[in-house]
Amino acid sequence: MLANEVWYDAGMDHLLDVALARLDELDARLAENPSRTPPKQPEASPRVRLMPWLEKR
Repeated sequence: MLANEVWYDAGMDHLLDVALARLDELDARLAENPSRTPPKQPEASPRVRLMPWLEKR
């Protein structure tokens, strides 16, 4: 496709509208209910604090 060509796809335009509407809904929920951050573990090593999934369970 050349840089000056414009392609309009109604299906993709609709998907973009749906995605943007969903993002707006999610943003509104975040503003209403601020998420809680998990408590930090100061005794953990820096590696585990930065990558908690590496912690042995």
